[in-house]
Amino acid sequence: MEASVKYVKEMSLAVRGLAQKSKQGIPDRKESSSIAAWYNQIEDQLNWLENDARMTVELKNLSQIDKVLPLMFADERFHFTGELSERSRVLFERFESERWGAPAPADTDVEMVDASASLHRSPERTSRSNSDRTIKYPPANHPIWGIHGIMHGIALSIPRAGQPGKPEYKTDLRYETEIRDGKVYGDNEIVVGSWWPKKLVAKFHGAHEMHGSGIAGSRSHGAYSIVVSGAYSDVDEDHGSFLYYSAPQSGEHADPATTKTSTELEMSCRYRRPVRVLRSAGTSRWSPRCGLRYDGLYEVTSMQRKINKLKGSYNRFTLERLDDQDDIDLSRPNRTEVLHNARIKDKF
Repeated sequence: MEASVKYVKEMSLAVRGLAQKSKQGIPDRKESSSIAAWYNQIEDQLNWLENDARMTVELKNLSQIDKVLPLMFADERFHFTGELSERSRVLFERFESERWGAPAPADTDVEMVDASASLHRSPERTSRSNSDRTIKYPPANHPIWGIHGIMHGIALSIPRAGQPGKPEYKTDLRYETEIRDGKVYGDNEIVVGSWWPKKLVAKFHGAHEMHGSGIAGSRSHGAYSIVVSGAYSDVDEDHGSFLYYSAPQSGEHADPATTKTSTELEMSCRYRRPVRVLRSAGTSRWSPRCGLRYDGLYEVTSMQRKINKLKGSYNRFTLERLDDQDDIDLSRPNRTEVLHNARIKDKF
């Protein structure tokens, strides 16, 4: 714990130092060695928080990480890169949804059920409130949000009357015993063709641990899973049985002196551990019509240094689909799943 607190406090110093430099605009990491060091430290520690850290209430309170992360995405005085802003926002929302490691409250107005009971009992529609937001829990028999629906395992967090903000998806802690750990190499007992409407639902089922980032894994052992979205078609290519994949923002990287890369995929290339590949809705012929689909295990077979249209350097990884798997199931999502996906925003 002491080492973790020290690590986050070091990140805090780097964030606050970079924040002061960012008041007039996004700092150039080439401006000085101290700015470059701040960037490197923040990126390294975000990777640690995303993949290896175990968040606890004690760690949050001692390190004040809940105050540090919003500096990068919510404080209008400061200007951070889009990547740092998005990663910090996703992390903050993740830790919020996980209650910063705190156990689920024994609320008297929420019926808590275990995994076996959830198949036979129907928790009543109910909600839990704090000072700013209300958590709405869907009824178990709801066709979309219920036990057998495509959004099973997810609740809604909505602002209370007069409070700013938008509805947000949160893990439904009534079903926390069903949550599958996604920090696993291999298929994690997930069937090829499995489909989910949102990344948070895929996370609930252990398919992809990061509901914001496209790469989930360990910086020392390799990636568990990736999401192919088609968002970076200028640097990535999807050919079904093999694909070219790069780290986020590789196409926007304008520095030829530094190489944008993914340490997780570098380790996957070194150790040849299989990587779960999910595809989300996009422009490729292999993309699902909506949501995310699990298309099997791939192996990172090579890594090549490339130059993008901005003259920035990045590493592009080749992933090849492993043999002896079911074919990619282009029928998913099926017609019913597509219709239910379009009704997710309906009130329950």
